[in-house]
Amino acid sequence: MGGGFGAAARDTFKYSGKVRPGKQSPKRSVPKSISKPDYWKDGQPKARGPMLPWQIQKKSEADIEGMRAAGRIAREVLDLAGAAVAPGVTTEAIDALVHEAAVSRGAYPSPLNYHGFPKSCCTSVNEAGVICHGIPDSSKLRDGAARPTPRRHLSRSSSAAPPPLERLCTASAPPGDIVNIDITCYYGGYHGDCSETFLVGEVDEAGRQLVKVTHDAWQAAIAYCAPGKEYKGIVGAIIEDYIAPHGYSTVREFCGHGAAREASPDGSAGRGAVFHETPNVIHARNNEPGTMQVGHTFTIEPMICEGVEKHILWRDGWTATTKDGKRSAQFEHTLLVTPDGIEALTARTENSTPFWWEK
Repeated sequence: MGGGFGAAARDTFKYSGKVRPGKQSPKRSVPKSISKPDYWKDGQPKARGPMLPWQIQKKSEADIEGMRAAGRIAREVLDLAGAAVAPGVTTEAIDALVHEAAVSRGAYPSPLNYHGFPKSCCTSVNEAGVICHGIPDSSKLRDGAARPTPRRHLSRSSSAAPPPLERLCTASAPPGDIVNIDITCYYGGYHGDCSETFLVGEVDEAGRQLVKVTHDAWQAAIAYCAPGKEYKGIVGAIIEDYIAPHGYSTVREFCGHGAAREASPDGSAGRGAVFHETPNVIHARNNEPGTMQVGHTFTIEPMICEGVEKHILWRDGWTATTKDGKRSAQFEHTLLVTPDGIEALTARTENSTPFWWEK
C-alpha cells in the first residue's frame, strides 16, 4: 500500500568540484530563413574532411573570405556574451543572448544539436572545475567579493577578543568564478570558432594569474605560427614550456582543429561545412605530422589547469571537468596561415571586453 510521493532520485555521480548541474531549458529553435549545417536536424554531421592527419586542406580565396565572415560574426557574438558576464547571471541567460545574437546576424549557432549538444554555446564555469563543453543551465555566476560572516556570540562576561574584521569578511568568501564562453557561428557555409575566459566580479589572485598565463601562452603559440613551421610539437612545446614555471598542466585529450568545407575527391572544396577536421593541434608535446602552409586554417585553444590535466566526463556526456576539481582556463582563435605569418579570423576589436590586466 501507500500513497503520496516517492523519494526523489539521488544523484550518486562522483563529481570532482563543488557545483552540480542546474536545470536546462528546452532546446531553442532557429528560423527557417537561417542557413543551417547538415547536422541541425538529426545531430549527425555528414560532411567529411581529410581522413589522415597529414592531409590538410589549403583554402581557396573564396573559402578564406567565407571564413573571415563567419569569424567576424563569432567575434561579435562572443563580445556580447562576455559583456553580459556578471554575478548572479545564469549561464542559461548567456546562452539565450548568444542564440539571439547569432540568429539576428543570419548565423546558426554551431554547437546547437552538434552530436546532440542541447545549447547554442558552451559555458565552462570553473568553480565546478569544468575544462570545456559545459552546458548552459540555471546555475548563477558567483562573485568572489568578500561577504561578511556573522560574528559568533560573545557573552558579556567573555574576555575573548573579537576576531579581526578582515577575517570576518573573508573567512567564508571563496574566490569568484571564472567562466569560459565558447562560441561558434555557422554563416555562409563556414564555421567561425573562438572562446575567452572571463572573470566574474572579484576573483582571487591565483585565478587572475591562471587566466593571464593561459592567455599569454596561447598568444606565444600563435606568434610562432608561420609557413614551414611543423605542427609536430611546435604549439605544444611552446605552451608547455610557458606554463611550466607556474606549476600548471595542459590538457592533451582536447585539441585544436581545422574547419572548412568538405573535401571532394579531387581535393577541392565540396558543399558541406566541416566543424572539426585536420590538422589536430595538440597543446602538449606530440608527434602529430604536418607542416603549416599558406591557406591552412585551424584553431589554437589551450586548456590550462591549476592542477592535474586529467579529466572526468559528467553523465550528460559533454561536460569535462578536472579530475581534482581545480580550475582551468582557455582561449581560442580560428587562424589562417598567410605568406607573412598568421591572421586571426576571430580577432578582437575595439568592442571586445578589455582583459583584467588592460583595465
